[in-house]
Amino acid sequence: MSPEQQLDIIIRGKVREAVNAHLGGDWSALPKLFTIPRSMFDAWADSVELPYGSVSRKISRSDGVYVLQDAEGWLVFEQRNGVHLNGERIYPDYKQAKRAALSLAYLSALHGAV
Repeated sequence: MSPEQQLDIIIRGKVREAVNAHLGGDWSALPKLFTIPRSMFDAWADSVELPYGSVSRKISRSDGVYVLQDAEGWLVFEQRNGVHLNGERIYPDYKQAKRAALSLAYLSALHGAV
């Protein structure tokens, strides 16, 4: 699978389907299927505007990943059922925060394979 195809699968949230179709459901072989360079994902992240999918710049009660500006920089956190997951991280600039938020939203299914 080409890196472009891999990125498309990740963005569309079809990782589970790809693992089932190409690896017979064997998640341990995931790094062999997804070899997309991190730089390619970051270039895509830099090219999109927020909100995108479940990533937002405005706090709400909805589940998702949030990127909010505060006095110290840019805050990134995930929210599920009104609870913040994976802690909160502060980034010095918006670009880094946006990359981190999109990674959290879209690469989490890869369990660190990318």
